[in-house]
Amino acid sequence: MRHPFFNSIFSVSIYSGVLALVIGGHFLILESFYRLPWILALADSLVFNILLAMLLLPVWYAIAYYHSDKNIVLNTILNHSTILVVVLLVWMHLGNWILLGFNYRPYHLFLLKALPLRFVSGTLFYLMVALVYYLLRNYENARKQEQTRNELEQKIREAQIEMLKSQINPHFLFNSLNSINYLTLQDPGAARAMIVKLSDYLRYSIAHSEQWVSLQEELNNVSRYLEIEQVRFGDKLAFRLEYEKELAGYEIPCMILQPLVENALKHGVYQSLGQVHIYLNVIKEPGHLTIRIMNDIDPEAPKSTPGTGLGLANIRERLRLLYDSNQYLKTIREENKFIAELHLPERHSLSPSTKKA
Repeated sequence: MRHPFFNSIFSVSIYSGVLALVIGGHFLILESFYRLPWILALADSLVFNILLAMLLLPVWYAIAYYHSDKNIVLNTILNHSTILVVVLLVWMHLGNWILLGFNYRPYHLFLLKALPLRFVSGTLFYLMVALVYYLLRNYENARKQEQTRNELEQKIREAQIEMLKSQINPHFLFNSLNSINYLTLQDPGAARAMIVKLSDYLRYSIAHSEQWVSLQEELNNVSRYLEIEQVRFGDKLAFRLEYEKELAGYEIPCMILQPLVENALKHGVYQSLGQVHIYLNVIKEPGHLTIRIMNDIDPEAPKSTPGTGLGLANIRERLRLLYDSNQYLKTIREENKFIAELHLPERHSLSPSTKKA
């Protein structure tokens, strides 16, 4: 762990500034109250304060790296008492040894008389610096814990999103395989084309590791899905995707539209006897994209058994994880229409180089 006083130029400047203030105050006290010659007052201030500042720097490492699981308070007091005694003895011995070089007997007597006062002042400085070190250590530990917690939450969030993305409707897969099985006898060319579409769809759904994809990619996959389902339902299903070309590169969450389209099929095509239109439209509004999926519903059709609600719940949970809010999805039911609206915050870092679906 790097010493906090040397983390940046700013922290070095603060430490140096405080030391300069202490030296200046020390100098004024010696010259004004003890009437020492200014040269001796300056030398005394510089030597003793710089020495103490240097000796207190390694105390940080004793505080940062020492950990005790038993008798924490007692061991801390004993450790600091030992360090304090060593620091004070070295500090006063070196300071006196350097300053005894001045051939001025009254000052030599002053050095002896000042030992108790230096002991008290050195102890106070040690305690203040140790307190600052403890505060800095606790702040650094809290910061690292917060960083670790954020990283862990991010990994958990990514894992949850991946789990939600992987919830592919198994009935769709079974029905598609049955359709392929039927087409292999009636129209082998159409069967091969459907296999390719199903393969592309599954590759996108399962193997797409990115959390964000371009609007173009997502709409291409929706189109593949609807084309596969169209083989089953024939003329009963009609769909149209509309969006401006300049919106193709906007990023949206991967597989966010799939549950909405599945919901449109389930409550529109499955329950209706006539043709059902699914209309998907994307428009740009200030600060966000609005994606609207509208499907016909037959008001006279018998009500189906209620589903698990997994599709819409899946989307709301993903929106909560991605945006810290699940209020970006709205559903509206009219007499013969069902509308789902996504209002996604604007995010556009991908180049709209792909072709329109």
